[in-house]
Amino acid sequence: MVLCLVAAIVFGVMSIFSASYRPLAREGFRCAFRMLTFKKCDVHLEEKLKAGITGRLMMYHPAFASKVYHNFKALSWVFTIVFFASMIYTGYAAYNIVTVGTCDPAGGQCIFVPSESTLGSANVSVSSGCIQADAPGSATPYFDNNATVLFFYRDGCMWCQKEQEVLTLLAKDGYRVKPMHLDLNPEYWDEYGIKATPTFIGPDGKKMIGYQEYMPLRALLDSYK
Repeated sequence: MVLCLVAAIVFGVMSIFSASYRPLAREGFRCAFRMLTFKKCDVHLEEKLKAGITGRLMMYHPAFASKVYHNFKALSWVFTIVFFASMIYTGYAAYNIVTVGTCDPAGGQCIFVPSESTLGSANVSVSSGCIQADAPGSATPYFDNNATVLFFYRDGCMWCQKEQEVLTLLAKDGYRVKPMHLDLNPEYWDEYGIKATPTFIGPDGKKMIGYQEYMPLRALLDSYK
């Protein structure tokens, strides 16, 4: 019965594309429902899966198939735990992509990089260059080493580049942030508890994590004037 939930999900998705999986999907949902309502499963889905898997393995490696057959219950638990753990991690990665633009906010190693069409309603074009050096200058008019609000960013961060354009607009109204370049100063990650970029931190420790549009960021900067 331990595979019922997994089978219900997997075969349920596969049945959308192929009618041949619909009988298995129905059995999976029925068995899962009875299991969740603390009733004995009256279908033999797990036995069918056990026979099908070990039968195929017998064609290639009989000794291994025998071990799988005799340890199928334990392997079912391992597979189920790994399945749901991967689903949770995938959901967490998807959440990070939506909120901060990368599935790995701590290390920045993400195989998926959102395209411009997936960046939401900000309607800001993405520049191909990286944010320049920390020193204030004409290229970065929004940087001021004496500013009270800290701006944590890293090169190659798409959302940091988007934030650059917002900061450029704010600079025209006299707003500045203190540059905190994480690539040049990796100790900032632990020192300031940075989990994602961009991140803004006020002098009282208040944090704004992720890309900020003009008005929310201006409100933050106004609160420390």
